[in-house]
Amino acid sequence: VENKHFAAAYNVMLGYEIPVVTSPTIKAFFLSASGDPNRSPVDPANVEHTAYLPLFPTRHVMLGRMDIFNQSNIWSTGFELSLTPYEGVTVEFQYSYLSLVDKYGDIPGGHGMVTNRLYPSRMDIGNEIDLSAFWDVNANFALGGGYSVLLPGGAIEDQVRPEREVQEGDQLQTYVYPGGDPAHWFWLQADFRF
Repeated sequence: VENKHFAAAYNVMLGYEIPVVTSPTIKAFFLSASGDPNRSPVDPANVEHTAYLPLFPTRHVMLGRMDIFNQSNIWSTGFELSLTPYEGVTVEFQYSYLSLVDKYGDIPGGHGMVTNRLYPSRMDIGNEIDLSAFWDVNANFALGGGYSVLLPGGAIEDQVRPEREVQEGDQLQTYVYPGGDPAHWFWLQADFRF
């Protein structure tokens, strides 16, 4: 099977640091990576494969610190604000809006793809908000911590059935899959440098 592959990804980030004591910095960013509704190389209808498949999935600079999504079939726009209130201490606020490039394409899961070929999805993946703080205690030790929340959009909600009935023995059980619930993430990191 001849399976041509044309894919593209674009990243742009612009920032400005105001030259005052706390070094306030604002950055705006844009990321786009192509998607494809049909990724099978043995399907005769798949004449051109256009999904961008990254070598390194971690892109939390422009896809949110939670690293839920990777750089394929995704569009991300947002901004970041940071301050340095004390020497060695940095506080950051980041907002990312995420959506699909191809509504029949895969949802770009960070540790693998969630297939979305059977029906079209709504385009919006959701909004992620990240609050982070970093402290360089000394030359050999640093601390970091933060909180992130993903407010899911229609593309994520469409992947989850609101109810599912399962026969267990002689009883019919109903399970609810909360695809529209926000995802929360707290983190703390210690960095030892030698």
